[in-house]
Amino acid sequence: MKNTENQIAGQSLVRTVKPSYSLELKRLLVISLPLVLAQIAQNATSLVDTIMVGKLGEGALAGIAIGSTVFMFVSIVASGVVLGVSSVVSQAVGAGNKELTGRAVRQGFWLSLILTIPAMLIFWNIQPILLALRQPAETAAASSQYLRAISFGLFPSLCAFAMRGLLEGHSNTRPILVVAVVSVALNVFLNDTLMFGRYGLPKFGLVGTGIASAIVLWLIFGMYAAYCNWKYGQLEIFSRLKSPDAEMLRELVRVGGPIGISLAFEASMFSAAGIAMGTLGTTELAAHQIALQTASISFMIPLGISIAASARIGQFVGAGDRQSAKIAGHVSALVCGCVMCVSAILFACFNRSIAGWYLDASNPENKLVIEMASQFLMLAGIFQVFDGLQVSGSLALRGLKDTFAAMLITLFSYWAVGCASGAFMCFVLGWGGTGLWMGMTLGLATAAVLLLWRFNRRVCAA
Repeated sequence: MKNTENQIAGQSLVRTVKPSYSLELKRLLVISLPLVLAQIAQNATSLVDTIMVGKLGEGALAGIAIGSTVFMFVSIVASGVVLGVSSVVSQAVGAGNKELTGRAVRQGFWLSLILTIPAMLIFWNIQPILLALRQPAETAAASSQYLRAISFGLFPSLCAFAMRGLLEGHSNTRPILVVAVVSVALNVFLNDTLMFGRYGLPKFGLVGTGIASAIVLWLIFGMYAAYCNWKYGQLEIFSRLKSPDAEMLRELVRVGGPIGISLAFEASMFSAAGIAMGTLGTTELAAHQIALQTASISFMIPLGISIAASARIGQFVGAGDRQSAKIAGHVSALVCGCVMCVSAILFACFNRSIAGWYLDASNPENKLVIEMASQFLMLAGIFQVFDGLQVSGSLALRGLKDTFAAMLITLFSYWAVGCASGAFMCFVLGWGGTGLWMGMTLGLATAAVLLLWRFNRRVCAA
C-alpha cells in the first residue's frame, strides 16, 4: 500500500495530463536550457585557463596541457561514478520516495571520499609516470606542481556532482546555471590574482592556476550545499552523515561505475586519435585540435538536453509510467539530432571562417593548417550528428539505470569500431587524418544506433 501511495505521489510530480510529444518537448526545452548554458560555461573555464596560462610562456602552457588532461581524465571517470546519484534520485523522485533520495545523496558524499583517495595518490606521484612516458623534465615538473595544487579541489568537486544529481533528479536546473556562471567569473578573478600576484599576494605562476581552481571547486561545493540545505533540508543530506551505507553504496557503484568506465572509453578514443594525429605531423595535429575544440563547444547543447531528458525518464520510470519515459527519450533524440544537423550545416558553410577564428588567415604560414582544418570541420559536421544522437541514447539508458549495457556498447563502438577502423583507414589505406575522423564518426554512429535501439527495447519491457 505504501509503495502505491508513493507511486501516485511521484506521478503528480512528473505528469498531470495525458503524455504527448508536444507537451514533453516544451517541458524538456524549459528544463534543459539552463543545463545547456551551464555546460557551455563550464567548457569555457578550461579555455580561459589555457588562454591565461599562455601569458606565462611556453613551458607553463605545456605544463597545464598535460596537467589538466590528467586531472580532467581522472575527474571525469570519478564523477561518472558519482553520477549514479542522479539516476537513483530521479527514479526515487518519480516514486515519491524522499528517504531514498536523501540516502543516495548522502552516500554520494561517502563515495566521493572513497574515490578521492586513489586519485590523490595519482596526482601526487605523477612526475615519475610522466618522465617514464618520455615527457620533458620541465613539463613533467610543471604538471606535477599544478596537479598537486588542484588535487585539493577534487573531493568538493565530486560532492558537488552528488548535489547536482539531487537538483537534476528534481528537474531543478536553474541553480546549476547560476553556480556555473558565478564559478567562471570567480575562476578568472582568482587566476589573475594568484598567477600574477595581485593585491599584495605573491606570484604563484602555473601553481596559482591550480590553487585558484581548487578554491573555485570548494566555492562551488559551498554554493550547492547552501542551496540544497535550504531547498531540500527535509532530506537531511548533511545532518545524517554518520557512516557509510553499504547497500546504497553498492547501488551507486552498480549504476555509476559503468558510467565512469563508459566516459573513460570515450575520452580514451579521442586521446588515441590525438596521439595518432600527432604522428602525422604538427599541421595535422593543429588542424585536428581546431576541429575538435569547435565540435566540443556545440556538443554542450545536446549534452545539456540529454541530461535533462535523463532525469525526466528516471522520474517517469519511478512513477511507473514507461510510455511517458519512452516519449521523453524519443523527444530528446529528435531535438539533439535536429540541433546537430543545424550545426553540421553551419560547419559545412562556414568551415574556412571557423578555422580563421584560431589562426591568422592572412599569414601564408597558416594556409595549410587552415585548409586541413576546413576539411576536418566538414567531417566534424557529420561526426556531430551521431555524437548528439549517441549522448541522447546513453543518457536515456542512464535514466533507466541500464548503464552496464551502455558501457558494453560504448566499448565496442569506440574501440572495436571507431579506433580500429580509424587506424586502418589512416595508416593502412593511407587516408591520413581524414581516415581518423572517418573512424571516429563510424564509432559514434555505431554507438548511436545501438544505444537508441537498446533504449527502445528496455523502455518497452514490463
